[in-house]
Amino acid sequence: NVLNTPDRTINDVMEYINQHFGDVSLDEVSQKFNYNKNYLGNKLKQSTGMSFGELLDRKRLLTAESLLLDTNWTTDKIAEHLGYQNTSSLFRLFKNRLGITPTTFRKNHHGELN
Repeated sequence: NVLNTPDRTINDVMEYINQHFGDVSLDEVSQKFNYNKNYLGNKLKQSTGMSFGELLDRKRLLTAESLLLDTNWTTDKIAEHLGYQNTSSLFRLFKNRLGITPTTFRKNHHGELN
């Protein structure tokens, strides 16, 4: 089946992750696409250079950055939109990836066009 080549499947999986990043797990994605969880995790890493968790963090970070710059949403509301139970997860994501808090990011980039 031409539509079910590995590259096509990975593209579909990536699209699914990008659309459902707020409430998605590797278990859910592997079931949806009928793959073993470990196999799919390995294929994602092989195809993108990132693990499922890293892909999810990247999507959440990019979305959070946009929301911080383009809205006046609170960090609580942004964290909730991203699927986090509390803001500490959002702050941890920013500290780990950017070395700053979401509040500092917003302050540093205020007025920049996205």
